Amino acid sequence: MTQLLRYKIRIESALGSPLLSDTLSGQILWAYREKHGEPALEELLLEVKAGNLPFVLSDGFPIGHLPVPTFPPIPRKWFHALANKHC
Repeated sequence: MTQLLRYKIRIESALGSPLLSDTLSGQILWAYREKHGEPALEELLLEVKAGNLPFVLSDGFPIGHLPVPTFPPIPRKWFHALANKHC
């Protein structure tokens, strides 16, 4: 089973762009290259291209906030029935 982890990032300066998953991935891969070297990064990227993802990231969110899933609208008739039943 996939393990779900949440990391808190302390921002110490202004951001030039939102914390999007591709930006975060790029920073992680850059740090991996700095620690393990260019050949190790290229090997990791070949694994990623083959579909073997070592991690999956979401965009960054403020503490305590997550995006609300979007659902297709329900038919007006259903909405009125639910509202009449529960309100």
